[in-house]
Amino acid sequence: MDTTSVPGEDGEKECCPKCSGKVFEAEKMITKMGLYHKKCFACIKCKHQLDYFLAIEGPDNEVYCKVCYKKSYGPGGRNQYGDNTPFPTDESDEDACVRCKGKVFEAERIVAKSGPFHKYCMSCAECHGNLDAGFFNGPDGEIFCKHCYAVLHGHKAKSEYKGWMDSKTIMAEKGDFDSCPRCEGKVFEAEKCPTKVGPFHKNCFSCIECNRKLDSVTCCEGPDGEVYCKSCYSYYFGSKSRSRPKAFKLLGPRARNLGKFYDNDDDMLARSTIETWVIKAEKDDQDCCPKCEGRVFEAEKMVTAAGKWYHKNCFRCSECSSVVDSLKNNDGPDGNLYCKKCYTKNYGPQNRPSDIDLKARNTGSIKHQDDKKNCPRCGGGVFSAEEIPSKGRSYHKKCATCISCEQQLTFNTVYDGEDNEIYCKFCYHRKYAAMGYRGAGCADWTDVESNNALRHSYQAF
Repeated sequence: MDTTSVPGEDGEKECCPKCSGKVFEAEKMITKMGLYHKKCFACIKCKHQLDYFLAIEGPDNEVYCKVCYKKSYGPGGRNQYGDNTPFPTDESDEDACVRCKGKVFEAERIVAKSGPFHKYCMSCAECHGNLDAGFFNGPDGEIFCKHCYAVLHGHKAKSEYKGWMDSKTIMAEKGDFDSCPRCEGKVFEAEKCPTKVGPFHKNCFSCIECNRKLDSVTCCEGPDGEVYCKSCYSYYFGSKSRSRPKAFKLLGPRARNLGKFYDNDDDMLARSTIETWVIKAEKDDQDCCPKCEGRVFEAEKMVTAAGKWYHKNCFRCSECSSVVDSLKNNDGPDGNLYCKKCYTKNYGPQNRPSDIDLKARNTGSIKHQDDKKNCPRCGGGVFSAEEIPSKGRSYHKKCATCISCEQQLTFNTVYDGEDNEIYCKFCYHRKYAAMGYRGAGCADWTDVESNNALRHSYQAF
């Protein structure tokens, strides 16, 4: 609403100071400066709509919200006249503020180790946060909050001495047991991290691949004389490793130290738990796995009905590769192993109708002596188990379909037509109900040609 639509006269008391429009009784907001419209009664700074509880009148004859008033005229550095200009004085004066060099009066004095401060000058030299009596005196004459003092000058401060990080300063002699395998520096007792491959410095005790810091729980000694975290060790040497060429390729120059690991008998036994083809067997032997041709030991054998031995990891369906067990496996005629689903799909029972099946499907092959008990569609006899009665006639369940749309009917949904045929509900109404839009007894639009239009292009019988 435009509040200036009714302008006020000059000098009139009921004139709004902000828009100079006339203020009526229903919309007035009363202040010391005059009357405001409700729409005009907003903070001069943030334009936030105000009421009597949120409004504060400033010394400049303007209306403020509480937040903006405190920022402009509150105790955060400005006095009641809106001025925080320091009172000039000599720097040699004992009452000079350390921060702004202005004179500090007794009402606003806060004394620190380096000298007096104004209340509005009490802020952290690092993060500039407002401080109270809980400040910390720095060595440079400034004041800090607790966190910044701890980071710069306290227990969180970083030492400038870097000599302890250089582990190669004191080298170990050749053959010394206290020699670090990573940097070959001497390892003293206070920083020793013992492993099977030798003692490490704390700074050197990290994974050779991902550089993650290790401890006695997460450390894994590798066959190449290095230490790994659990994840990297599992990937290169444990259950997640795949093959010898891949491991050599990933490790690069360090692979030359793995010859002893990959060529000994212990490695072959360890790898055979994952790579079942490592230990080969003769093809004619019973303990030869048909899938990987590796030797099957007693602890891991899975036996099929045909007497073939498989590894647990190889005991899978040859088509979908799903793991099977002793209850779900099937030996196929091609010599492969299948799950129940794939075996049924490829070699399961198939429907081949016999003469008995054909007679059961051909309902017209069995006649009844009484013509009334023969089906009008197929002419076969209708027994009570398959009877659908309709207007003194009996239909087979298979033959009881709508003559128009061929929908399967039951004794509840069959409608007898005047042409001695049976219909579904909608086809009966289309053909025999009154013509017009929703005629008597009809749930659909019907006309003379609707039945012919809805009929199929072929005849079911």
